[in-house]
Amino acid sequence: MRISIVTPTLNAAGFLDDCVRSVRRETSAGIELEQIIVDGGSTDETLDIARHHGCVIVEEQDDGIF
Repeated sequence: MRISIVTPTLNAAGFLDDCVRSVRRETSAGIELEQIIVDGGSTDETLDIARHHGCVIVEEQDDGIF
């Protein structure tokens, strides 16, 4: 079974590493985990961290959550 976790980000370098590691710790036998990072245009190291962990990255500029 494949489970996809979608994590929206914007300049999330300060906590993304911990977030990805936390998600990865929740896996169990027979589960394939995919973490998708949807980034709103980060200007920090957010995307580098996501790439380091092998996350799927979707880059989309937006007007914010609201």
